Amino acid sequence: MDADQTPQEIIRTFVLERAEREPLAARVLLYRALAAVETDEVQARYLSAAADALADADRRAGQFLLDLRRAEPRDRKPEAPEFP
Repeated sequence: MDADQTPQEIIRTFVLERAEREPLAARVLLYRALAAVETDEVQARYLSAAADALADADRRAGQFLLDLRRAEPRDRKPEAPEFP
């Protein structure tokens, strides 16, 4: 952050720098909130798209895990793959 930045730029920089360390759901919420108050239309669209992409990736990962669990037989433990 620089003293010559606008208040909006300071807030944007602050949120974006710290959002990377947050859990995915919090990051999605932060990006959407920032997009809602963003004065730069291009930045607002970018933030909304990033939030949507993260939320979609999270949904797909969750669905993949559910599908994987359904595919495993219930009566035995998964075997470790054998390598030559």
